[in-house]
Amino acid sequence: MKIHAADGRIEFAHGSVSSETDKASFLASPLGHTAEVVVENGPYVTYRVSPEPGIGATFLFKGERLENLAWAFRLPDESDSNWSEETEMRVKGLHDAWLLESLGQPPYRYSWGKIVSEYDAKAVSSAIIVVYDR
Repeated sequence: MKIHAADGRIEFAHGSVSSETDKASFLASPLGHTAEVVVENGPYVTYRVSPEPGIGATFLFKGERLENLAWAFRLPDESDSNWSEETEMRVKGLHDAWLLESLGQPPYRYSWGKIVSEYDAKAVSSAIIVVYDR
């Protein structure tokens, strides 16, 4: 996986996306052809995919435009039975380290949008989130 800071393109093993990705091309691509709808609310649709081994991701579209995407690394020992806040904090640490190695020191703010590593205490989940400015 690779983030192109210059234009916001994200390359996964099964394909890439950018701020220019539209829903139809995403769904027809190797990356999106197995996408499952997670939430559909008016013009907003969120799809879940596994863009490469060890990673789970969601892609949020508003109409035809990709608004944001989020992904999380899966730990080898991660399962529903041992899922905990401690596990999610380990995942958050992996995200932070990966971003630091890939992009340098935060903040990760660019002309096309931003990238953040977040831990949501309410949902007890961690993710790297790319938000494209519109």
